[in-house]
Amino acid sequence: MSEEENYQNPERVSEVRPKKLADVVKFLVIINILVFLAQLYLDNNGFGITETFALFSFESEHFAIWQLVTHMFLHGGYLHLFLNMFILWMFGSALEYVWKPKKFIFYYFFTGIGAALLHGAVTMFTISQLESEVNDYKQDPSYSAFSEFVHEEIGELPETVPQQARVLQEMHELEEKWAEDPENEAYARRSEELMQGYLQFHINRPSLGASGAVFGILLAFGFLFPNQPVYIYFLFPIKAKYFVIFLGALELYVGVFEENNVANFAHLGGMIFGFILVKIWGEKPRI
Repeated sequence: MSEEENYQNPERVSEVRPKKLADVVKFLVIINILVFLAQLYLDNNGFGITETFALFSFESEHFAIWQLVTHMFLHGGYLHLFLNMFILWMFGSALEYVWKPKKFIFYYFFTGIGAALLHGAVTMFTISQLESEVNDYKQDPSYSAFSEFVHEEIGELPETVPQQARVLQEMHELEEKWAEDPENEAYARRSEELMQGYLQFHINRPSLGASGAVFGILLAFGFLFPNQPVYIYFLFPIKAKYFVIFLGALELYVGVFEENNVANFAHLGGMIFGFILVKIWGEKPRI
């Protein structure tokens, strides 16, 4: 059976009636699950899969060019994996039937790599700003400046701090000790070391997950089928075009105004590169 017999080019999302499961989507879901299981096992046994294949900032000594692709197959937990694969299956299947496998997989990797590039560019900018702050602090270290940095830049710590983020806990602990003796020179020298450690923490902070490509898929679905209802929490309907606009605005707002562990600009990058590609292809909205 030829590819043309299995895949059609419907004008309505309701006309997507595949004769078999979407091949590329099925492959991507399976390989992501298998890689995640391997990641859990190998990382727990000291093989450092995340350190080798997650995406690091361009300034990091751990960065390698293949990470622009390999980071898309690693995930930060079961929920992270489930959400990405659920969205990929739900929305990606329709796109694969519309575009056929080769076009769909090109779009998937184009948006995933584009997301990584935008995330890397934004990370370079934020790290350069942080480096400037750290250098200024080291010129004149003081308790007041250190305390302000800890409370405004780091904020409250979670109940459990992972080993790679140990510097955050150490900065909080020093701030508490230093408050009792603000003129202590030893604390001042230690604060310089921790500020440098905080900079290195951000430089060597990995990003991982298929979210950039998944957000690109959401953009394409909203563009091709703008009036198709999407059900928030399976209950509240909203047209796909408005859902995509809301997601884009939310990612931009959170990325600019809030500090969190989510690569919001990677999500936004997937949508931006997806929009560019569908416009280059001359795609038109379906009914």
